Amino acid sequence: MTVFQPWALWSEEAGHSPQIPPHAFVAGLLEKARMKEGERLLDVGAGIGFISIPAAHQFEWPGSVVALEPADDSRRELARLSEDLGVDAIRVAGGEAERLPLGDSTVDAVIMRSVLIYVSDKAKAISEFHRVLRPGGRLVCSEPLNRYGFLRQDGVFSSEFFKELGELGRRAVTLIRKITEDHAPEMVDFTEHDLLHMCFEAGFRDVKMDSELRMRRRVCEGDDPLAAVGWHARGAATQPTPSEYLSQHLTNDEMDRVIGHISDVIQRREMSVVSYGGRCLIVGDK
Repeated sequence: MTVFQPWALWSEEAGHSPQIPPHAFVAGLLEKARMKEGERLLDVGAGIGFISIPAAHQFEWPGSVVALEPADDSRRELARLSEDLGVDAIRVAGGEAERLPLGDSTVDAVIMRSVLIYVSDKAKAISEFHRVLRPGGRLVCSEPLNRYGFLRQDGVFSSEFFKELGELGRRAVTLIRKITEDHAPEMVDFTEHDLLHMCFEAGFRDVKMDSELRMRRRVCEGDDPLAAVGWHARGAATQPTPSEYLSQHLTNDEMDRVIGHISDVIQRREMSVVSYGGRCLIVGDK
């Protein structure tokens, strides 16, 4: 998997740094995990400790949290932040969701946030979660639902704003869509219904799912047209920014025309970014 930006830096810029007391979102996930004293929690795709560190701070007995993270730089940053925050009830380990380096029935809860979107074989990963859980163990999984936005032919940018550019505008919209197709197709190849079915196939006996779907339109504004439409932002460490990707496929003159057009439309306050998607929360008992 090609990485265009170190995962630790991307996580920090995306606002995934750990907080004590935990961010309200993390607190909600930990509540769903229903941890009891003496139990062991596995945080899959722990990143820089968004869940692991506040969880380990909350659980005062040693070794209560295993933070599993495949990226070396993220593991180093997680360990540094744990030390800086005085959190020692945590074990940082390398490994991937499809091949958990743990024995059967060795943890009481598996928890994650936005992890399966980076996993190609999601069914295998969910089967692994079931394997390492003890009888009565809990799975808490929160995932974005990117597939719904990807079903739109014009992607997240309404093509109406590029009509004046003719064929160049159509190419630009198509290229924005292809970033994900070329670099991270696993981020858009599932819905909440797919995950629910995978949990059933893996053997979970009771699975509850809450999902939220939404459409949001944001008017673009600002002096930097590329920043205004989000083309400097990286959707994941495995993706180039839209401006980087377009620069690889358009000539300098074409890029200048696209940027100039966006700037003109933004100045008229006639351009907006439309996002479609949502998030689902799955809580399963083994």
